[in-house]
Amino acid sequence: MKTGRRRSEDYDRAAFAKAILEQSRAVGISRTALAKHSLVHGRDNKLAPINKGTISGILFDDRHATPEEREAIMRTLKFSPDLAAKFVGEDPHTRHAAELITDYNYPRPPLVEAVQLLVRGFYSDAYRELRRKFGDAVKGDDLILQADAAARMAWLFLEIGDFVKAEPWAQRSIVTSAKVIGLPVAGIIQSAAPVNARSSSSKTAIASRILSDAMHLRSQIFVSKMLYLEEWEPERAARSSLEQSLALDRRLDLPEPVGNDLGWKAVMEITAKQPELKSALRLLDECAGKFARGGLYEAHLLKTNGIIYLRSRRPVHGRNLLIDAKERLSSFADSRGLALNLYLLGDFFSLHSNDRKQPLRHFLAAGALHPYGFLLDRCRTEARSARRAELQREIDDLLSGKGNYAPVHQMMKALAQHSPHTPEDLLYRNINLMAAREFPAVAIPARNGSAADFQKRV
Repeated sequence: MKTGRRRSEDYDRAAFAKAILEQSRAVGISRTALAKHSLVHGRDNKLAPINKGTISGILFDDRHATPEEREAIMRTLKFSPDLAAKFVGEDPHTRHAAELITDYNYPRPPLVEAVQLLVRGFYSDAYRELRRKFGDAVKGDDLILQADAAARMAWLFLEIGDFVKAEPWAQRSIVTSAKVIGLPVAGIIQSAAPVNARSSSSKTAIASRILSDAMHLRSQIFVSKMLYLEEWEPERAARSSLEQSLALDRRLDLPEPVGNDLGWKAVMEITAKQPELKSALRLLDECAGKFARGGLYEAHLLKTNGIIYLRSRRPVHGRNLLIDAKERLSSFADSRGLALNLYLLGDFFSLHSNDRKQPLRHFLAAGALHPYGFLLDRCRTEARSARRAELQREIDDLLSGKGNYAPVHQMMKALAQHSPHTPEDLLYRNINLMAAREFPAVAIPARNGSAADFQKRV
């Protein structure tokens, strides 16, 4: 019986090969480099480059490209969304719309609006909405909503790099969640049952999920201080917090949160006062299979791998992993995640490159994506050390989306979806925030009126 082609092969192979060749010439990448930078899952579900022979087979129509191979190739070659859509086929695993998703994606319906504001970077509006919901929950004695709002508030302050304010909110969420369940945290970890479809609507299950988020947030606060601020005092608290978080997530049978716990534990090991590379790599191996293929969690795991090698004696390998992570993160509406990835690349070029434009470009792109906290401070420091004319050229390229700044514009398009603002609105908002104080005098054209009026409007 004739079965026909699998639906995942339903794409124009000749047109795809032609598009690969044209785009390869446009971006100046060889077939060898294309194979090297196009990562797919290999043995033991680990990411590995596509074989050069496989690339040749696809180009000469000797074999079809699997959905994952097509996606990896198009990501490496920076296919436009419209062009990429022609070759996706009909396999559901290859259709990735811009996702509003973070490590902590368990907001209950009352907080969805606040979370939407938060992930798009409208922190003042998100803060007001969360304060209002938290106040309503206190008045109504709704402990679950209190715990959930407190966790999102911790997330908000973590996003903007205010760790001092983030930690008490995370702790408040943990205490309130435990109060709902009626046990201390240690008791909850010992008695927690897997969350499944049948139990997920119970108060205990909901509070357990919120507790998982809050504990993971608290751990990330401690590890972020170690990684980005080079503070080692939180190491003991980070170890204790991560062990608790990991134990709870395993009891609740939550694969992706477990993977996040393991990833942050690996980062802690490599940024500790006495770094442990073997331990960090072992933890990353444990992450295999915890994340959906092609999703944001997997992109963050690639970034985590980059951090591990950047901090070890293989910084060039770490740089390559971060470059691959940058391409993957550009596909999702996670501006802070992409900004931090660029921040880390800027750090690499500051230490290992004589080209002073490279760190400036990466820090400016990071600042335009997420002009807050330590990331913004570093961007402004780099700008002050640059020559005025050189900085102006980079700002002009940033505004036009040339070269290294294309991902910034791509991210603004993703964030503007289902929003009353245009991508240009969001871009100019962030650039004006970045250049507001202690920034060299550069020409930034006002959009739709004065910069002050624009800030009030957006």
